Amino acid sequence: MTDTVSPPMRKPSGWRKWLLNLPVWVYRARLGWLFNSSLVVLVHRGRKTGAVRRTVLEALAHRPIEGEYRMLSGRGRSSDWFRNMQASPPLELWVGRKRMPVTYRVLGPREATESVRLHIEAYPRMSRRISPELVAAMEQGTLADVLTDIPVVALKPIVIDSSQPSTGDLVIEQPSRQGSPSR
Repeated sequence: MTDTVSPPMRKPSGWRKWLLNLPVWVYRARLGWLFNSSLVVLVHRGRKTGAVRRTVLEALAHRPIEGEYRMLSGRGRSSDWFRNMQASPPLELWVGRKRMPVTYRVLGPREATESVRLHIEAYPRMSRRISPELVAAMEQGTLADVLTDIPVVALKPIVIDSSQPSTGDLVIEQPSRQGSPSR
């Protein structure tokens, strides 16, 4: 018996493309809170044209402790948004009512497998419908092998310290030290 994984989804076109981009218009109307943090919009720059692009992504997980939003690249490493991020860093992430600059990292095999496994366990019916190949791979114990071709990305908001005068540079806010004596 051979295990086969279907090829990554092809690019949507026609009415499917219009329907999949509908959340971008909802976010532009400042109604992103309707999606909570399940659907987000990644704002990035096209690698060839340099034009600003907006892509709707489903968040696998929001990890408040790390402050990360984790996404799976449904069309693998050939996804335009993934290739664009590798060419130049993402510009913004729209989540609910927030628009924030972000950094990104591609998760290693262990973290990626754990994120996808937790998502499948949290949403089994939806997972079976949207990505039955990943569910089957998890059940067969081959999820890590499948995810070598399907990157999982963590997007982390950059917190800008507004108490400092603006110099045009981004400053990452350091956690405050509670209880430490002031100088």
